[in-house]
Amino acid sequence: MSRSDIGSYGLVLETVSRVRACFLEQSAIAVTGRELNISDIEALEAPAQPSAPTTPA
Repeated sequence: MSRSDIGSYGLVLETVSRVRACFLEQSAIAVTGRELNISDIEALEAPAQPSAPTTPA
């Protein structure tokens, strides 16, 4: 995805780079050249899931 493609989605390149690095560190994705392979789909979906409300103890 080019920088202009990323911008057209309203994303900041630095944010995309940080998230990509985090997913690489977690081994959720693997990147070889221009190819990106998803190794752990649940790890990619987790940040998009709403968190459960916490109740006071």
